[in-house]
Amino acid sequence: MKCKIERTFAISILAAIATAGCQSGSGNGGSNGSSGDFLDSGQTQSFFRAIQIDPQAEDTAGPQFVASGDFNNDGRIDLVSAWNESQPIQIHIQQDPGLFGNIVFATVPLGGTTPIAYTSDLKVADMDQDGFDDVVVLVKDTGLVPQCDLSREDCDVTENGGFLEDALQGAIVIFFNPQDPTGLPWEGVTLPQSVLAGTSEGELPETGGYTSMDVGDIDNINGPDIVVALNSPEGDPAVEPKTNRIDVYPNTGGATARNPENWARYTIHKDRPQVSDCRITDVDDDGDNDVIVTFPNAKNANIRWLPNPLSFGAEGNVLEEWPPHAPIGQIATNANVIELGDIDGDGHQDVMVRSSAGKVIQWFRRPESPSATFIRSPWQVFTVAEFAERAPGAIALGDLTGDGKLDAAIAAEGAVAWFTPFSSTDPNSTFELWRENLIIDDGPPPEDAQNATDPQSDPGTSVDPATGQTVITDPNANPQATAGTLVNTMLILDVDGDGRNDIVGTLDRNALSGLSNDALVLFLNTGF
Repeated sequence: MKCKIERTFAISILAAIATAGCQSGSGNGGSNGSSGDFLDSGQTQSFFRAIQIDPQAEDTAGPQFVASGDFNNDGRIDLVSAWNESQPIQIHIQQDPGLFGNIVFATVPLGGTTPIAYTSDLKVADMDQDGFDDVVVLVKDTGLVPQCDLSREDCDVTENGGFLEDALQGAIVIFFNPQDPTGLPWEGVTLPQSVLAGTSEGELPETGGYTSMDVGDIDNINGPDIVVALNSPEGDPAVEPKTNRIDVYPNTGGATARNPENWARYTIHKDRPQVSDCRITDVDDDGDNDVIVTFPNAKNANIRWLPNPLSFGAEGNVLEEWPPHAPIGQIATNANVIELGDIDGDGHQDVMVRSSAGKVIQWFRRPESPSATFIRSPWQVFTVAEFAERAPGAIALGDLTGDGKLDAAIAAEGAVAWFTPFSSTDPNSTFELWRENLIIDDGPPPEDAQNATDPQSDPGTSVDPATGQTVITDPNANPQATAGTLVNTMLILDVDGDGRNDIVGTLDRNALSGLSNDALVLFLNTGF
């Protein structure tokens, strides 16, 4: 079974999609398709139609994050995106579909560049409780050189001017909705206590410095709080001994949230291994939110949950270091990004995890009564998919077939596929490897695409009888390789309100003029 799945995925992502000349998705799935780009034709290898959300003529580059909200309170899904090459934060307001039912978005920049040079997460929530969604940005790199705290005696300005070498200065920035999101400028504030140095290793957003953020109510008062993961650099006297940690910024509520000085930082968990992802959820169903964290290179419990002190009646301790973590599981090859959802339909939130080094997606089944100790731990683990060559990227959970059960959207170096349990009627199939269904492949074709002689070696190809060579026949395929396409974030949600969940993803192309053909893509569900 395992070998079959690996072989299926390895074959199905070989027919590469062309990457030249992006067109804006104005609602009909593209224009004439003459460039061969799937964004131009709207054609995919599944029942999804591809539509470019960001403007066709605008060459914004480096999309990394996308989040959803309703910024003008018109009942339609809007989006916000962060781009790490051109460096804007943009909102995409869904327009009235009109008589023809086309899906159109109006794109408006909120801000960008310093202090938002490189983003590592993006969330939407009503931070000041005024009835309008705001945008919270986790900045990995402000573009400024970090310096030790000059007010501390151990900050030696005579040594390198107090600047920290091989470090990035990160921050949290909140954009407050002016209640006229396209007509008025948004108010952007930087939380001063969040301006901290982080390690600079790693090219992906989830490695080095600030790596992850979630927004939710931690203390059960004053609305959504902010939780972040930070890897501290060596030599920062503000953090001794060096530890990587989870910080919480409690919301003071209402209009006071607009004052950046009101956002204080509290460390609730710290450890020596690198920290990667953090998510807020009520793990033990006791009415208060806990935090799930990944420490990729930890020797044990690299997937763990932090029980909220409110669980133990310790209201005064919620802003102090929390009790010892509780194990969820261990992926020996590391545990990077997590996604939450009730995968087995038992009413409890399970945890899906991506291991980049292990090239595997696994999920951990929440027990009936989660233990805060090693007793009844770790959670049961099951594999969704293994990858033979490409490393997986973005993951998302949602019902794509309308059967009431969760499916998974998974990206792998330019390929986007959706995975579903093999049987919609056999509940045990959820615990087996899932069936893969390719949507698009924006990665390179097989190296032997022009020399192979086996017509079964790649779907979408045939053998030229005159030469005996394989010819790519897929109308979406292009023989020119793409040197790496990163799909860093995907969402599963019903964008157009037709009752069928769609997929939204970031498409960061790194070749063939990667500065002009990146895109924010809507894969519109037309099949169920």
